[in-house]
Amino acid sequence: MACPERVYVPRTRGQSDDDTAARREPGQGPGRDEQARLKKCAVLTVSLDLELIWGVRDHVGPGHPYLNWLQGVRPAVRALLTLFAAARVPACWAAVGHLFYEEYRGELGRKHPEMPRPTRPAGAPDWYADLPLGDTRSAPLWYGADLIEQIAGCPVAQEIGGHTFSHLAATDPGVTRELFAAELAKSNELAARRGLRLRSLVFPRNRVGHLDVLREHGYVAYRGPNSEWYWRLPGRKLQAAGRLASDLAALTPPVDLPVLKRQGVVEVPHSMFFAPFWGPARLVPAGARVAQGIRGLERAVRRGGVFHIYSHPHNFGQHTARLVDALGAVLYHGARLRDRGDLCILPMGRIAELVLSGEIEHRVEGALNHADRK
Repeated sequence: MACPERVYVPRTRGQSDDDTAARREPGQGPGRDEQARLKKCAVLTVSLDLELIWGVRDHVGPGHPYLNWLQGVRPAVRALLTLFAAARVPACWAAVGHLFYEEYRGELGRKHPEMPRPTRPAGAPDWYADLPLGDTRSAPLWYGADLIEQIAGCPVAQEIGGHTFSHLAATDPGVTRELFAAELAKSNELAARRGLRLRSLVFPRNRVGHLDVLREHGYVAYRGPNSEWYWRLPGRKLQAAGRLASDLAALTPPVDLPVLKRQGVVEVPHSMFFAPFWGPARLVPAGARVAQGIRGLERAVRRGGVFHIYSHPHNFGQHTARLVDALGAVLYHGARLRDRGDLCILPMGRIAELVLSGEIEHRVEGALNHADRK
C-alpha cells in the first residue's frame, strides 16, 4: 500500500538529516527554513509518465524494435527508485489508470463497457480492441499493479499522479469534456482501491485541455506544455533538428515560475526531457545531458523558478545503467544544492499545495507577469 506523503526539507549548515528529512502530511505548512527558500522558488521537480504500451500502442505493434525498451521498464523502474531513494528525490510518477489493474477479464464478454469511447472514424476498431484480457504475468505491457506497489513502497515517498485511464489526449477532436472526466474518475477509482489519492496530472502527449475538469476530480497540479524554443519552429523536421542541436550543444533549459490558472489548478512548467538513446537522441552523449541538467539547476538557483525534468520509464528501458547514471549525476548535483540550502526538491503536487496556500512565488494567469525567466 501507499506510504503517506513525505517531503524532504533542505538542510541548513549544521543540521542533521534527522532534523531536516521532515515528513509531513499534505497541506501542512512548510518549516521556517524551507519557507525562506521557497519564497524565491528555486525548485527541482521530476516527473515520469508511467505508460508501458498504452502511450505508444498506436505505432508500436508486434515486432517493433521499441518493444525492447518497453520490456525493460520493470528493471528501469527498480533502478530509478534506487536512485531516488539514495538522492532523496520525491518524484511524481504519472500512471495510466489501467496500470492499477493486476488483472482484468472483461465484463459480459466486453472490454470496459462502463467507459465511454472517443469518437473515431467510421470503420475504426473499438478503442479497447487491442487490450488483451489477462494480468501482469500474461500481458505485462498492459497491466502494472506490481509497478505501482514498488513505487508506493519506496523509502523516499514518491507521488503517484494520473495520466488518464487509457492515455487519451485531451485535445483530440473525439475527446469530449465528459469523456475526459470519465477517464479521470476511473483512474481515481482504481487508485483509491490501493489507498492512493491522485493530485497531479500529466496530460498525454503534453496536450493540455479541459482544465475545468481537473479540480472537480481532485487534481491540483498538471505539467505544462512543451515550451522550448524549437517547438516554435514550423514543421516537425525543423523542430526535430532544433531539438537535436539544442541537446548536442547542451543549451540551458527553460526555468519558470509555477502558474496559478483561473480554473484553480497549478501549471508546473516543464524544462527538460530526458531522452532515450533512440532515434536522433542516440547521437546526444550522456555528458551533454548531464551538462544540460546541471545548467538548468544552476539557472533555477540563480534566477528562481522550477527546473522540471521529465521522462518515461520506458525511455530507460535500454542502456539503463548509462541513462540512470547520467540522471543521477544531475540529481546528486541538485542534492548538493539542496543540502547547502540553495534549492528545494519537491514533487508536483507539493509545489501546487504551496502555490495554493500562498507560500511559494508564482505567477497568476491574467495578472502582470514577472520578467521572462526562460
